[in-house]
Amino acid sequence: MNGFSVSAPVRFELGQSAHPFVAPSVRWAYQDGAIELSFLARLEDAEFRFGKSGLAPVGVGKDSNIPVILALDYSPNPGLSISVFAGAAFRGELELEDASGNRVSKQDCDTAPLAGFAFRLRL
Repeated sequence: MNGFSVSAPVRFELGQSAHPFVAPSVRWAYQDGAIELSFLARLEDAEFRFGKSGLAPVGVGKDSNIPVILALDYSPNPGLSISVFAGAAFRGELELEDASGNRVSKQDCDTAPLAGFAFRLRL
Protein backbone atom coordinates (compact mmCIF):
# COMPACT_ATOMS: atom_id res chain seq x y z
CA MET A 1 0.00 0.00 0.00
CA ASN A 2 1.37 3.40 -0.93
CA GLY A 3 0.92 6.26 1.48
CA PHE A 4 1.86 8.29 4.48
CA SER A 5 0.75 7.73 8.07
CA VAL A 6 1.15 9.26 11.50
CA SER A 7 0.49 7.09 14.56
CA ALA A 8 -0.94 8.11 17.91
CA PRO A 9 0.97 7.77 21.20
CA VAL A 10 0.77 4.41 22.98
CA ARG A 11 1.61 3.63 26.60
CA PHE A 12 1.49 0.26 28.34
CA GLU A 13 2.85 -1.27 31.50
CA LEU A 14 4.47 -4.63 32.17
CA GLY A 15 3.93 -5.26 35.87
CA GLN A 16 5.69 -2.82 38.15
CA SER A 17 9.07 -3.00 36.46
CA ALA A 18 8.65 -1.47 33.00
CA HIS A 19 6.76 1.44 31.54
CA PRO A 20 7.48 1.70 27.82
CA PHE A 21 6.20 4.70 25.92
CA VAL A 22 6.37 5.26 22.20
CA ALA A 23 5.51 8.75 20.96
CA PRO A 24 4.05 9.49 17.52
CA SER A 25 5.77 8.12 14.46
CA VAL A 26 5.76 9.08 10.80
CA ARG A 27 5.85 6.41 8.09
CA TRP A 28 5.97 6.73 4.32
CA ALA A 29 5.63 3.64 2.13
CA TYR A 30 5.66 2.89 -1.59
CA GLN A 31 4.64 -0.55 -2.85
CA ASP A 32 5.03 -1.99 -6.31
CA GLY A 33 3.82 -5.57 -6.50
CA ALA A 34 5.73 -7.75 -4.03
CA ILE A 35 8.24 -5.02 -3.09
CA GLU A 36 7.66 -2.27 -0.53
CA LEU A 37 10.05 0.56 0.30
CA SER A 38 9.34 2.44 3.53
CA PHE A 39 10.77 5.24 5.64
CA LEU A 40 10.04 5.48 9.38
CA ALA A 41 10.93 8.09 11.97
CA ARG A 42 9.64 8.26 15.55
CA LEU A 43 10.30 9.66 18.99
CA GLU A 44 10.98 6.75 21.32
CA ASP A 45 11.00 6.77 25.12
CA ALA A 46 11.25 3.84 27.52
CA GLU A 47 11.32 3.71 31.31
CA PHE A 48 12.47 0.74 33.37
CA ARG A 49 12.84 0.07 37.09
CA PHE A 50 16.04 -1.19 38.72
CA GLY A 51 16.24 -3.95 41.35
CA LYS A 52 16.77 -3.57 45.09
CA SER A 53 20.56 -3.18 44.88
CA GLY A 54 23.09 -1.26 42.80
CA LEU A 55 23.68 2.40 41.98
CA ALA A 56 20.02 3.43 42.44
CA PRO A 57 18.05 0.75 44.30
CA VAL A 58 14.44 0.67 43.07
CA GLY A 59 15.34 3.63 40.84
CA VAL A 60 14.08 4.34 37.34
CA GLY A 61 16.06 4.37 34.12
CA LYS A 62 14.92 6.37 31.10
CA ASP A 63 16.12 5.78 27.54
CA SER A 64 15.08 8.09 24.69
CA ASN A 65 16.14 8.48 21.06
CA ILE A 66 14.88 9.22 17.55
CA PRO A 67 15.29 6.22 15.23
CA VAL A 68 15.16 6.95 11.48
CA ILE A 69 14.91 3.81 9.32
CA LEU A 70 14.72 2.90 5.63
CA ALA A 71 13.31 -0.58 4.96
CA LEU A 72 12.87 -2.83 1.94
CA ASP A 73 10.34 -5.68 2.13
CA TYR A 74 9.84 -8.47 -0.40
CA SER A 75 6.64 -10.54 -0.09
CA PRO A 76 6.15 -12.77 -3.14
CA ASN A 77 3.15 -14.49 -1.48
CA PRO A 78 1.19 -14.25 1.82
CA GLY A 79 3.29 -17.00 3.41
CA LEU A 80 6.76 -15.59 2.72
CA SER A 81 8.43 -12.25 3.36
CA ILE A 82 12.00 -11.02 3.54
CA SER A 83 12.87 -7.63 5.02
CA VAL A 84 16.06 -5.61 5.38
CA PHE A 85 16.45 -2.25 7.08
CA ALA A 86 19.12 0.30 7.91
CA GLY A 87 19.16 3.63 9.68
CA ALA A 88 20.36 5.41 12.77
CA ALA A 89 19.18 6.40 16.24
CA PHE A 90 19.71 10.11 16.84
CA ARG A 91 19.64 12.28 19.99
CA GLY A 92 20.03 9.37 22.41
CA GLU A 93 19.78 10.11 26.11
CA LEU A 94 20.02 7.92 29.21
CA GLU A 95 18.82 9.14 32.59
CA LEU A 96 18.86 7.50 36.01
CA GLU A 97 16.68 8.53 38.96
CA ASP A 98 16.72 7.16 42.49
CA ALA A 99 13.62 5.81 44.26
CA SER A 100 12.65 9.36 45.32
CA GLY A 101 12.77 10.68 41.75
CA ASN A 102 16.04 12.59 42.14
CA ARG A 103 18.35 12.54 39.11
CA VAL A 104 21.47 10.46 39.76
CA SER A 105 22.92 10.55 36.24
CA LYS A 106 22.16 11.84 32.76
CA GLN A 107 24.16 11.05 29.63
CA ASP A 108 23.84 12.02 25.99
CA CYS A 109 24.57 9.21 23.53
CA ASP A 110 26.27 9.37 20.15
CA THR A 111 24.32 8.58 17.00
CA ALA A 112 24.07 4.79 16.72
CA PRO A 113 23.72 2.82 13.47
CA LEU A 114 20.81 0.39 13.10
CA ALA A 115 20.58 -2.51 10.65
CA GLY A 116 18.86 -5.83 10.45
CA PHE A 117 16.85 -8.33 8.48
CA ALA A 118 13.86 -10.61 8.96
CA PHE A 119 12.69 -13.75 7.24
CA ARG A 120 9.07 -14.86 7.77
CA LEU A 121 7.62 -18.16 6.62
CA ARG A 122 4.03 -19.11 7.44
CA LEU A 123 2.98 -22.68 6.85
